[in-house]
Amino acid sequence: ETEIRFCTHVTFCQKKKKMNCFGSSSKEHTTGEEKELKLTKVGKFEDIMSDKELCNQFYDLLKKELSEENLSFYIDTTRFGKKNFEEEKEMQVEAKRICDKYLGMGSQDLILNLPPSKIKQIARILQESPLPQDIFEEARIDIEMLLKSKFLVFESL
Repeated sequence: ETEIRFCTHVTFCQKKKKMNCFGSSSKEHTTGEEKELKLTKVGKFEDIMSDKELCNQFYDLLKKELSEENLSFYIDTTRFGKKNFEEEKEMQVEAKRICDKYLGMGSQDLILNLPPSKIKQIARILQESPLPQDIFEEARIDIEMLLKSKFLVFESL
């Protein structure tokens, strides 16, 4: 099984709609200029998820393709699966936030391209008590496969 490493700190600047995978300000955010980084791209998806500049550059590519929400969902659900929740209620609140934000469960629209059956399955599991911490695992893996295919495009640029 491949070890998945991922950005550990994600911030999102609402003003510029600019994600930064490691929580630090980017030059684009501070100067307001569009700047393309020229980096050597390595051949593994996992490297994108552990390297600050590559992660930000990958996010920018996804943003140009109108699919940056996939990376955000991947990071949020990976964190969810690894987090040590102190209380069941805390886990339920976070799971509901993820469902509302990405899966259209609540007032928000669906923003991920997942099969309706998978979304219904998550909605059903969300009602369970205790809530299983792997509630998003299948959806996360689907999105990971999509991101890996996008990475192949990124790698070829």
